Amino acid sequence: MPSKLPPLPKLPDDPDARSLRAGWIGSGLLLGIVVLWLLRGIAPAHAPFFALLAAVALLFPLWRLVRWLWQQMKHGPHEPWQGAYYEFDGRQVRILFADEGQAWFAADDVLDVFGLQGHARNRERLRLIAGRDGLRAAPGTQLLCFTERGLRAWLERRTERMAGQFMHWLNTQVLAPHRRKRELAGKATPGA
Repeated sequence: MPSKLPPLPKLPDDPDARSLRAGWIGSGLLLGIVVLWLLRGIAPAHAPFFALLAAVALLFPLWRLVRWLWQQMKHGPHEPWQGAYYEFDGRQVRILFADEGQAWFAADDVLDVFGLQGHARNRERLRLIAGRDGLRAAPGTQLLCFTERGLRAWLERRTERMAGQFMHWLNTQVLAPHRRKRELAGKATPGA
């Protein structure tokens, strides 16, 4: 009975540095040949071969450009949130800290933590509870966020036990370490 061969390993999405260097060098050499050939002049009989060589030479830079654009489109909108994820009760909460030290909490994430649906997610209702400036888009984004004051006002209206746990987590695991980090960096006065 023939033994079953193990499956071939999958190629990585992005090649390693040596492969990239070889691709750029090979592409550069081919482009150099194309430029030299252009300077010497192209015989009409060699035009199809020249066009093929130019296309092959431009293939690698074009592939890298398309790959870079794809990565920018995929990760670009999330750039301000890189490294700004915290976890409460197994759920991610996006928190963005402005340069002035102000915290912005993604409203959808906070509402998801509490499992709220329907009318409880109404923006106008949330804005009435959190205050006029307590719920708005974070600077530089269109994501609806609670300010620190707005989140505290919203949490004070909550009666479930989780609201107290969330407030404790917010004070001890998010805001206190952030303020301490700012103090050590010399960006804030102690106790601010």
